[in-house]
Amino acid sequence: MLSSGLGTPLATTAGNRDLYVKGLHESGYAQADIDRLLSRWVVTKHVYVAPTDAQALAEAREPEMWYRDSFIRSMSAEGLEGLHESVYRGAEATIARLSAQTWENLVADALIIGSPETVAAKIAQLEQLGVGEVVCWMNFGGIPPDQVRRSMRLFTQEVIPCFRARMR
Repeated sequence: MLSSGLGTPLATTAGNRDLYVKGLHESGYAQADIDRLLSRWVVTKHVYVAPTDAQALAEAREPEMWYRDSFIRSMSAEGLEGLHESVYRGAEATIARLSAQTWENLVADALIIGSPETVAAKIAQLEQLGVGEVVCWMNFGGIPPDQVRRSMRLFTQEVIPCFRARMR
């Protein structure tokens, strides 16, 4: 399973997992097979690491909100003719849901932004849900390249080692 978790709250991610597992059970999959499939479950997240939480939040806020606003604009079905009415309603509902997200909500429950310790703790939450792999979108919304590289270095040097023993 591949889950886009870029702006998805943790509870929604857990709910998606539960639906997937329920469907696997209903389809007759053995628990060992379900566990194997979950070990391959991939969730995508925007990830930004800085030396401190305050610095990470300050540097990522504007790029993240630009990305969010751009994504919202891309969801509009305005000007597209001949689509089923459900497409228009679905686009409107998605835009309303995304527009209701605040920076604070995103930081608290959807994004992985912070110090190495905070980022490791958020990834550990995903691991506890059963996520097998996290795809890290580390360059979003126009973050300057030097900051992206610093974030990637901090991630590889200070976050990944927290999980390395479990990756073997």
